[in-house]
Amino acid sequence: MIADGYLVGDGSWELTVLVTDLQVERSLRVKGDLHIGGLMLNLVEEL
Repeated sequence: MIADGYLVGDGSWELTVLVTDLQVERSLRVKGDLHIGGLMLNLVEEL
């Protein structure tokens, strides 16, 4: 099933991250197999 443009039931969830130095909040769709380095890379690409 697809909701809000994302496949639901694929084991992913939405993670909200606040970058306090920039006062920027971003929501990223992540899965359990994403390591912290990959998360940081995705976050930087969003900014």
